[in-house]
Amino acid sequence: MNEQADIPVLPERRTEGHKGTFGTVAVIGGCCHAPQPEGDGVVMIGGAAFSAIAALRSGCGLAKLVMGENTINEALTIAPSATGVALMVDIAGDIIGHEAAGVIDGASAQSDCVVVGPGLGTSAGAQAVTLRAVMQEETAVVVDADALNCLALTEQFQLDLRAPVVMTPHVGEARRIGERLGIEVGEDLAVAAEQIAQKLGCVVVLKSAATAASDGHRVWVHDKANPVLGTAGTGDVLSGLIGGLIAQFAREGLGLFECAQLGVIAHSGAAAAWGDRTGASGGMLAAELAGEIPGAMEKMRGGRGV
Repeated sequence: MNEQADIPVLPERRTEGHKGTFGTVAVIGGCCHAPQPEGDGVVMIGGAAFSAIAALRSGCGLAKLVMGENTINEALTIAPSATGVALMVDIAGDIIGHEAAGVIDGASAQSDCVVVGPGLGTSAGAQAVTLRAVMQEETAVVVDADALNCLALTEQFQLDLRAPVVMTPHVGEARRIGERLGIEVGEDLAVAAEQIAQKLGCVVVLKSAATAASDGHRVWVHDKANPVLGTAGTGDVLSGLIGGLIAQFAREGLGLFECAQLGVIAHSGAAAAWGDRTGASGGMLAAELAGEIPGAMEKMRGGRGV
């Protein structure tokens, strides 16, 4: 395992920077499906909005929400500082994959990092946009939440992974990915993260009470469990935070693995700050966690307080 000394330094904020130099994150997610004969409808809007807010709270210059036309306006009320890019949907509310392809390509090309998956669902359209995001080769992609489940539903999905990728699964998602790859995800999360990273040639951030990260060569464990993180949306905050760090610092020489490490530390620090401020061990909302990110990151800059 890597020791604490191997944690990278979070750069100082550039005084001459502006929104164009601090990078752009595109978040692809959200869904709103009409009730079907075999089941209820599904509405998931907040996750993508929380990812966009977290990217902005990390210091990136711009965040774009790339969502179905039936969800984009509502999501922008949650994250009004983001801009919106609408994807066409069919009568059931599913993204139309072939119509979305060009929009996904454009959003990827115009961004420094793409986050795909928060609240996306696993419909045919969701699977199509997930594959489209990871098949391009130029822009780094954070694959989270339902995008991981979409990949797990796709035979030999590893052949489509051409983008530089950071995967951020929780244990259940990691097991589904592992089943597709022939990897057993057991109690040792560091081993599982390393094996998946080696198989896919990507960075894996495997989330549980402790978080294990690996790029297939290095393994690092952040073991600072905090029960306030056990609530909906905190994982979406982490994916947006990591995406924001990649958008800002990959061009300055930090690798995806280093950005993932810094994101996990800042996420943990933000949760600890909320707990210290409120004196509570539960009840935190994802939006409140995102609000603590700037302070947590400021304590880390230049190697301070890591």
